[in-house]
Amino acid sequence: MKSHLSEIQQALSKYNLDLTDEDVYKFLDDIQLAQQYFPISEQRALIIKLLVEWESDRTKKIHTITSEACHIRGGLCVTTFGILSIDWPGLSDTCIGVIHEMGWNIYFVKGISISRDGENIGIILIGVRTDADKDHDQIVGQTDIILQKIHQAAVGTSAKTYLLSEEIRKLEIYSQVIALIEHRYRGDDLEKIIGMHGEAVKYFAARSRDYIENRRNKDIADQIIRNFTFVKKSMESGGAIQLHISNFKTAREGVFTGVTIAGPPQLVHLEDCLKTIELTIPNFRLKHNREFTTEQGISVFRIEFVDSAGRPLTELEHSRLEKAFSTMVLNKQRDRAQWLDSIGGFEQYARAIIPLLVRETESTGKPQVYH
Repeated sequence: MKSHLSEIQQALSKYNLDLTDEDVYKFLDDIQLAQQYFPISEQRALIIKLLVEWESDRTKKIHTITSEACHIRGGLCVTTFGILSIDWPGLSDTCIGVIHEMGWNIYFVKGISISRDGENIGIILIGVRTDADKDHDQIVGQTDIILQKIHQAAVGTSAKTYLLSEEIRKLEIYSQVIALIEHRYRGDDLEKIIGMHGEAVKYFAARSRDYIENRRNKDIADQIIRNFTFVKKSMESGGAIQLHISNFKTAREGVFTGVTIAGPPQLVHLEDCLKTIELTIPNFRLKHNREFTTEQGISVFRIEFVDSAGRPLTELEHSRLEKAFSTMVLNKQRDRAQWLDSIGGFEQYARAIIPLLVRETESTGKPQVYH
């Protein structure tokens, strides 16, 4: 034990840690306690079992195994899933994702890459701890489904590796953007922007890696906040149109002009927005457009473009375009009011006459027609 402690102290010196032997023993006790439900001997046995199965049948793309260690009858159990596959980037993340998707918290995870007979083998061990019979029965009942999902998810192909790398890069940028949003947004409803079902998740899920990488993190953070606040303001104001026009830099294509507009769908349509830009900036070049309508019934449009010469708009053109959008909205409101006026007389007539015609039909058995 003393020699083991000496090795640990020597390793700790690399991290500029000067701990007493007593302190190290305390940490070791905590580590041992955490690992008591899945000791090293159990881990190695599972890994050996998976390797033996692979050697006996190398045609299978993936081998899986489950194991249980129940230390308290009717109480604490650890259900372990072992996965072996030809190693590929993201293997462990994919398998862990399956467990999380099924709604389980992971008690421990261990991954190792082993070179064997010219093959690079990836082995993942994932343990789920249950503390009551009900939870234990539930995970036992889901074991076949979990293994099936792992079989489907852990088959490594070049296409899957490519897709995974795309999402990992988006995830890196997402984390950086979230940090910017937390720094910039001062509202007490931040969770509605960065939470599980917030605007940030929806933004990244709906856009490609190429689109995201071509824009600065600062601009992405501002746009996500703008989308959220525009929807909020439009709802709180009873449907007032929200408009923002600005230029922004891209990483590879120069400077674009971006228009964000939000409001009730009966007042703003993508086609009308594009026509308004065309009338104001003839032969403009569209770079990107996206639209969505929230559950609350507010439509949001994002249009990015340059003029006919490939340049962003000037300040004067910004002002002209803002006026053009204001005119578009006013025309929409006037047209809707005229339409309501035009049907008003008919609606009053229908309310008074149609019930009488229905009753006459019922009493005479003859259809009633008004000429």
